[in-house]
Amino acid sequence: MEEIESVKKQNKILKIVIVVIVVIVIVAVVVAGGLTYSKHREIAAEQQQQQVAAEKKKERLMLDKNMLHGASQCPVTEGIDSVKLGDNGKSLTYSRDYNYVNGFDCVAEDIEVPDSIKEEIESTTILSGRQTDDWGDFHVSWIAHGPGVGMTVTFSLKQNL
Repeated sequence: MEEIESVKKQNKILKIVIVVIVVIVIVAVVVAGGLTYSKHREIAAEQQQQQVAAEKKKERLMLDKNMLHGASQCPVTEGIDSVKLGDNGKSLTYSRDYNYVNGFDCVAEDIEVPDSIKEEIESTTILSGRQTDDWGDFHVSWIAHGPGVGMTVTFSLKQNL
């Protein structure tokens, strides 16, 4: 009789151990599934953010290229100043041979050059050498040359666009 009681007790303990093991396995599966789901959602959200950023970047590039294209239509005086698009619409070069600012004012306005940079460009002398600056998505490089205080100014979209 004692043996039967002992076997029943062992069976009862074995059943409890099996139930505990099953519960542990179920909890582990649920936790692993939750972590996997959470990681999947995180990856999906990151991919969506990258896609939105890429679309915004593309829109910004189109707007900036449109600004450069618009500036290329500024009126110029033949033989005095010129405006030329380059790099598949990603850069614009303004050149002038004399201290003539009408064409430059139009270009600077269309590209929305900050007043501080415009002033730097206008106050550059032949002794200053090549100067550069950046704002927004744009990079600008300019140099004054003689005679008659001519200049060449190149506006370009930054390379990281």
